[in-house]
Amino acid sequence: MDRKKLTQAGKKLLKRGFYLIFLLLFVLLAFEIIYRNQWIDTWQPELTYFNTPEELTDSSHKPTLLVLGDSYSAGNYTYAWHLKSLLPEWRVINSAVSGTGIIQTNYLAPGRIQRFQPKIVLYQIYLGNDLLDISYPVNWKTVSLPKNLYWKTAEHLRGLAFLNYRLGQMFRSRAFEKDPNTKAFYDPAETFDPDRYSPREKELIHANPAYLEQCLNLEGSRQKDGQSLISGLEELSRSCDQAGAKLMLLIIPHPAQIPNSSQFNNFRQLGGTLEPAAGYSLPHSKLAQSITDHFAAESGVEVIDASPFLTQKSIEFPVYFANDPHLNPPGQQALAKFLLPYLHP
Repeated sequence: MDRKKLTQAGKKLLKRGFYLIFLLLFVLLAFEIIYRNQWIDTWQPELTYFNTPEELTDSSHKPTLLVLGDSYSAGNYTYAWHLKSLLPEWRVINSAVSGTGIIQTNYLAPGRIQRFQPKIVLYQIYLGNDLLDISYPVNWKTVSLPKNLYWKTAEHLRGLAFLNYRLGQMFRSRAFEKDPNTKAFYDPAETFDPDRYSPREKELIHANPAYLEQCLNLEGSRQKDGQSLISGLEELSRSCDQAGAKLMLLIIPHPAQIPNSSQFNNFRQLGGTLEPAAGYSLPHSKLAQSITDHFAAESGVEVIDASPFLTQKSIEFPVYFANDPHLNPPGQQALAKFLLPYLHP
C-alpha cells in the first residue's frame, strides 16, 4: 500500500473516531436530559427491592412517610426498615438510593412525592460526604488521571455517576445483598483494621486527608458547597410544600465525630487530618449548625440532628461498624426508635 492510500485510510479512521465521539456525547447528553427529568424512573429497582408490592400499592389510606437519602437509609435493616414495623399506623416508603446526594434527590423527589402523596418526607443528610456529592475531591497529584477525569466530568454530567453505579451492580453479583445494611455484613466481634476498612473512605482520605474537617467547618470551596446543599434543601422543601407534605431533615454525623468511641483515632490512623476541635464539636459542627439555623424559621421544615443521641448511645454499645463508616444494625435500630416521637399521624 503506497503512502497516499495510507494517508486516506488514516483520514478515514480519524473521521470515524470523531463520529463515534460525537455519537457518544450525543447519547450521554440525551441520557442526561432523561435522567435529570426522570422521564424514566431510573431508581425503580431500589424502590421495588426495599418495599413490598403491598406497600407500593397500599389503598388503606394510612398516612405515608417517604424516606429519601443515601446508603444510611437505603437497604434492609436500616432505620427506615425498622420504622415499617415500629409505625404500623403509617405506610413507610423507603425511596433512598445509595451514593446519592441532594442533587440526585431533587431529580427523584417530585415524582415520588406525586406518586405516594406523603404526609411527611424524611430526608437523611450524612455530614461525612454530602458535600462531596456536590463537588468531588479532585486531586491531580495523588489521584489517578482517569479517576480525576471521571470526577470532573460527573460534576457536570450527573447521569454518568448513575451509569457508573449501575455498571458496578452488574459486575457485582447479588449487589443489594452486599449492601452494608444487612445482618450478614455485621460481626459484633470485629475490630478496626486499616487494611479491611472501607475502600471508599480510604479513597476520600487519599484524595484529601483534610476533607472531613473542611466539610464540617465549611472551609475553602466547601463553604460554597454548603450553600449549594442548603439551596438544594430549599428546593426539596418547595416540592414538599406544593404537595402539602412536611419535610424532616435527619442529620447523621460521621463516626469520627462521636467522642465516646475510638472512631476519631481510627480516622486519623487511616490518614485523615481531622483535629480534635472539629471531631468533638458535636452537635454544633458548622455544617450541621448552618442547616439548623437556616431552617429554624420555616414552619414546614423540621431539623433532627441525631448526633447527640448517637453520641450518648455509643457509651452503651458501638453504633457504627468497626471497618465501615455506616451505622451498624444496633445503631440503625436505635436510630429508628429515636425517631418515633417525631413521627405522628
